[in-house]
Amino acid sequence: MSTLSTYRVAYINGPDVTAVLLDSAEDSNSGNLMIYSSVDQHGEAGLDWIRQCPVATEADYRALHQRLSALYGPSGPAASAGANDPVELVIDQAALDTL
Repeated sequence: MSTLSTYRVAYINGPDVTAVLLDSAEDSNSGNLMIYSSVDQHGEAGLDWIRQCPVATEADYRALHQRLSALYGPSGPAASAGANDPVELVIDQAALDTL
């Protein structure tokens, strides 16, 4: 039985709307965080680059947040395929100020 974990995410514009997975430092190279862009590209980005990007507005990131929540939430295809436990993505835009 899987458990629903929370995972903090913030959104930037750089150059596409990009999700920054705030709790991913342990799973990334030193000085990086995992990211997922609105053009379906994922990877890592350096903290310096993330800090330079403008913070996205809710209108900018709403569609990407809904798509990621659907993919990685409890009924999404990632959970159905046996990926890690499903997650609830919690938006924390203020955390960008503390990176």
